[in-house]
Amino acid sequence: MMLKCKSGNILRIDDDHLIAFDDFRNVELDVKADLIFADPPFGIDFKANLETYNRTPDALS
Repeated sequence: MMLKCKSGNILRIDDDHLIAFDDFRNVELDVKADLIFADPPFGIDFKANLETYNRTPDALS
């Protein structure tokens, strides 16, 4: 499996499993990813506020 990551922060679990810690727009794969875990921001124009999350204030502690 070939993985290029701009930051170089890659954790190799085993020969088949890698974790890349980077903005995924900076990651290149030569195979289809099984899982992509994204942490906010969800988009370039993301604005964190209560209206965006649609959650009650007590859930945002």
